[in-house]
Amino acid sequence: MSLDTIHLNDQVPNSNVFANHFIHTSLNPNSYDLLELAPTQENMERYLDALNREIPDEIPSNLGEMEALELTNKLIWRRTIYICLGHLQEAAADVEKIVSVYPKDEDDEGASGFDITPFYYFAIGAEEKGYAALNDLAKKGSALAILFLKIKGKPIPDIKYISYISHYSPSPSIAEDDVFCQGRYEEAIQKIDTYLAKHRDFYGRDNLLALRGVFKAMANDYEGAISDLGQTIDPSSSYPFYSQPKLAVRGLIHCLNNDPEKAKADFESIPYTRIPGESLIGFLAEFNEFKWDALIIEQFLGLSARRARP
Repeated sequence: MSLDTIHLNDQVPNSNVFANHFIHTSLNPNSYDLLELAPTQENMERYLDALNREIPDEIPSNLGEMEALELTNKLIWRRTIYICLGHLQEAAADVEKIVSVYPKDEDDEGASGFDITPFYYFAIGAEEKGYAALNDLAKKGSALAILFLKIKGKPIPDIKYISYISHYSPSPSIAEDDVFCQGRYEEAIQKIDTYLAKHRDFYGRDNLLALRGVFKAMANDYEGAISDLGQTIDPSSSYPFYSQPKLAVRGLIHCLNNDPEKAKADFESIPYTRIPGESLIGFLAEFNEFKWDALIIEQFLGLSARRARP
């Protein structure tokens, strides 16, 4: 069971690097000067104004390859600014434009270079598509998808496989046991208990604790689930980027436990960037795509009002 969820796709974490590569040639000098400023809300709004002046309202249909690359670049950065300012629907609208503009290889058969996260559909109000996409993701063992569906009272599909255990567990028996895919949560918890008792120094111990926490949540033992997830998250970490999937999972479990304040705190702990950025260009180049999913979940579950990045 994977604790994370899919991003826009594997290309998207690099999309800001792609944009960073072209930013020097695709923006006018005044716009580029803004990128050297600190990543404050005021400077983001100023840069957004500059991008809005440079991005056409209607996407031209006859763009050359370099023009398409430059426009894609600007749309990627505007989308990121929209997310940071809390304008999630506007960010989703720019995703559609990126998909339509992004240069396609001849063998792509018309497919865009970008895919779409299931939570994107909730940002645009297409809930039916969102639930269908999450249902498919839950079959692949995504804890975020499974817990989100549980919160919304949706049926949990049969899980086809749990790559999470297979990846971290050296024991074929624990990786291949059907109890992990058949909703037999109490048995799954006992399996993990037995394994952890025998392998106290197991390298992937934290991952199995997190997995056990998910199974406890599915068995309605929310306090036990929160305790297990808490053991895997380092509260002293100065930057919680590497704990973000577990923070999101624990946040959903707090929702199930009727504790929206703690859920909100976990989601807000997920950082906007992979590493801190001192300038606007550094902030945007290191934007954390997982944060977009987290913001959409927060907003859809009513954990936060529409807000800008502090």
